[in-house]
Amino acid sequence: MKTAMVSIPEEEYRKLTENISISRYEYERMRETIELMRDKEALADIVESTEQIKQGKFKTIEQLQKELQLDDEI
Repeated sequence: MKTAMVSIPEEEYRKLTENISISRYEYERMRETIELMRDKEALADIVESTEQIKQGKFKTIEQLQKELQLDDEI
């Protein structure tokens, strides 16, 4: 592979080094996170759910299957 040296104005160099490239997947994840963080009610629900999990106030899939008599349908 050949290499070449190129001179560009300093301002253009700064613009190039300030830009980043991310995958569409990462971009969508970031957008979803931002949207979620703006939704105060959803954020409060997440905090509450996290606390409930820490306190052991949850059921496993297996427990729900047994309780609802689902015979491994999930």
